[in-house]
Amino acid sequence: MSKPPISETIKAKLEQYDVERRVSALAAQAEELLEQGRARAGDLAREHRDDIDRVLDRAADAVSRRTDARHASWIGQVREHLDKGVERLAEQDGKHHEDGA
Repeated sequence: MSKPPISETIKAKLEQYDVERRVSALAAQAEELLEQGRARAGDLAREHRDDIDRVLDRAADAVSRRTDARHASWIGQVREHLDKGVERLAEQDGKHHEDGA
């Protein structure tokens, strides 16, 4: 009596334990949790935009002081990118909720 190939054995076990359905359900749950996290981050970005700006200002000032303003241009660029990212997050979430999702 010969043994079936290992691939057949693995396939049978995957079917036996309904792995495909379980993985699909897990992926759907993960996607839902990620969406909830993104939505919450967007809500926080909108609700606390002034606080975020203050923290970023203080961080930029601290780095500028410690480096004697040698990197002011770079700090300004980083700050601009951070501002755009926070704004994009807040706007995407607002658009997402307007679509009824």
